[in-house]
Amino acid sequence: MFVPRYFVRFEFKVIRKITNLPFYRGKHLNTMFRVLFDPYLPKGKGLANFKIRTIPTQNGDSTMLPGENVSVILSFPPASKDNVSEIIESLSNRKFDMYDFPSNSHFHPQLSVNFIQAVCCRCKKIWTDKCQPLEEDDLRVKVNKLSRLREFTLHFYTPLRLKRLERNEDDYTFFNEDYFTVDNFLTALAGSENIQKHSLQIIDKYFHWIECKYKLDQYGETRQTIGGLCGFVRFSGKMNIDLAKALVYGQYTGIGKNRTFGFGYYSITELMMKRGEVNYPNKFFENFKTPF
Repeated sequence: MFVPRYFVRFEFKVIRKITNLPFYRGKHLNTMFRVLFDPYLPKGKGLANFKIRTIPTQNGDSTMLPGENVSVILSFPPASKDNVSEIIESLSNRKFDMYDFPSNSHFHPQLSVNFIQAVCCRCKKIWTDKCQPLEEDDLRVKVNKLSRLREFTLHFYTPLRLKRLERNEDDYTFFNEDYFTVDNFLTALAGSENIQKHSLQIIDKYFHWIECKYKLDQYGETRQTIGGLCGFVRFSGKMNIDLAKALVYGQYTGIGKNRTFGFGYYSITELMMKRGEVNYPNKFFENFKTPF
């Protein structure tokens, strides 16, 4: 079952050079929205408590120059809709205290970036209170298409930080490339009861572990990192409709830990391809397409 969610693309323009960006910038974008949401959240509560997630649409460059665009998808449940509308109004009219943002913020409204617009990913129009959330019926065509495919590719464009199904003697906590097997991944995604009727096998995969700075000290030195797998995995074979649903829905819900920072999101490449287009996975995965 897919629980309705909104997906809104926030677009900004860089107005001052931004340096020292990590390959994956989900945590840094999340910091900006944490400050913007702070007046609307109960004391001591954060974005994770309300299942509000920031999903980057760009990776790679360590420096951004004035005039370049920055965009991020904000994913949130219907209960947060009014708060998001107020935040968009605050950004549009600059009704916020710029000094509330940490001094070492990479993405700092009015200081390093200016807000341009917010676009509803479902209707592709400028966000208004009339926009509707993405619902299960909206994904039916994609589910049916995937269930008929005999080869498809999952492209993990944000780090997959997925706990292993069991502890092992080496005490590796999270999935790595060797542990990413068909049954291990599908069990974590859909549950063992939904993976019985399939003949899927992995025919190609390429992953790289991405470490992200998580906590810095007062001098900007890293105190803690979190990481996950980025890359792609290609499957062949048949699946039942329940497994097809789990795979399609997973594009929008993410999988694993730290989804508030945008971890665990993937796209199914073939569902976004035009007729006759050839899929050639990018092993460096700096540029990618999202399903939004």
